[in-house]
Amino acid sequence: MPPPCCTQRGPPVKNRPRTPPCRLSAFAEKELAKRRGVEYVPKVSTKIEDPDFMKAEAEAVQVGMRCSCEPGDRRGEVMFVGKVEELPLGYWVGVKYDEPLGKNDGSVKVSARVILARLPLRSRSPSAAVAAAGPLNPASPLSTQGKRVFECPPNFGGFLRPDKVKVGDFPPVEEEDSDFGSEPDEI
Repeated sequence: MPPPCCTQRGPPVKNRPRTPPCRLSAFAEKELAKRRGVEYVPKVSTKIEDPDFMKAEAEAVQVGMRCSCEPGDRRGEVMFVGKVEELPLGYWVGVKYDEPLGKNDGSVKVSARVILARLPLRSRSPSAAVAAAGPLNPASPLSTQGKRVFECPPNFGGFLRPDKVKVGDFPPVEEEDSDFGSEPDEI
């Protein structure tokens, strides 16, 4: 019997969310390819295992430079360049945006997985992770937001891979100058 995610649920109904596609195991994918007469090619893992991932791109970026970030033309200032233990392996660029287009305030959340990975094997449990993190103190570097990497207002910060950051002469984004309301009313 196929899994519930693969079965039909009747005719399509407006505004009903679609069921996500079923993920097949590697064995099932191999069997399906064999039945179709097609060569099975396993999917390549996208997990980054190189601790120096994007090092060359990061070396071209320096703290204090103006930048434009992808996607969208988000402008800001580079506040941090380097590795962040709480993020996936490789180099990261911390950006303080000119507008509130970011996802943080210059800090990264410390996940229980990261805390557990730092503990000895014998003491790896959720309660041990809570004990290792210690009490939530807003003044501590491990606040409710996480580890502070750089300072900026809430929603003005972001961490991007170096290939998503273009440095150069990007003037700060200011409110658009308009003539509306700048001259006295005329009759």
